[in-house]
Amino acid sequence: SSSLSSSSSSSIMNNNDDNDDDDDVFVAPATKYRMHQLESYYEKSASADNRIVFHGREIRRVPWAKGGMGFVLHLSLANTDKNGKNGNDNDSKSADPEGWTRQEVEGYDGWGHDSGRDWRTGDRLEREGFTNFRTKFGSNSFALHHRFYLHWDALGRLWLAAEDGCEGTPTNDTTTTTTGTSTSTGNPIESFFRGLF
Repeated sequence: SSSLSSSSSSSIMNNNDDNDDDDDVFVAPATKYRMHQLESYYEKSASADNRIVFHGREIRRVPWAKGGMGFVLHLSLANTDKNGKNGNDNDSKSADPEGWTRQEVEGYDGWGHDSGRDWRTGDRLEREGFTNFRTKFGSNSFALHHRFYLHWDALGRLWLAAEDGCEGTPTNDTTTTTTGTSTSTGNPIESFFRGLF
C-alpha cells in the first residue's frame, strides 16, 4: 500500500499545474534503476527537492495496508527552511506535519542496510513531531525513513525506489462486486503520479 501526505500532494500538484517544466515531477527512465545513477544524485545526505527526490517512510504493521504484508510506503513533503536546509520546522506554514522530523533529518543514513538503521516506533515519532502517526497508521506501527525517487521499467510500469535499492511497483487494489467481477480501484500513488504525465 502507499499514501501521500496532504502537504506533499498539494505541493506536487501546484508545481505540475504551472507552466514551469523545471518544477514538474521527474520520473527516471528504465535505465536508471538505482538512485545513485541519476545525474542529479545528491551526495549521501538527507536532501530532497520534492521533484526528483522525495522524503518518505517505509511503515510496517499497518492494519489497513493492502497486499497482506502490513507495509505502507508514505511520501511526505521534504520541508526546507529559508536557507534550503531540510528539517521539520513545525512553526513554518509550509511544513508538512507528516514530514521527516528534525531528528530523522539529522540522523539520515538511508544508503545503508535497513538492519543497521534506526527504526522508529509510533510513540517516538509522535514525541519527535509526527503527532498523529499512530492514529494514521495504527498503534503498533513503526517506520524507517527513506529518500525515494520514481522510475519506469522496460514494461512501462512505475516504480517507487528507495535510496538503498529497495523498491516496488504500486499494487492495485481490487474490489469484488456482488456479481463476482473484480475491478481495479488503483493505487493512490500510482494514480496520482500517472495523472501528472
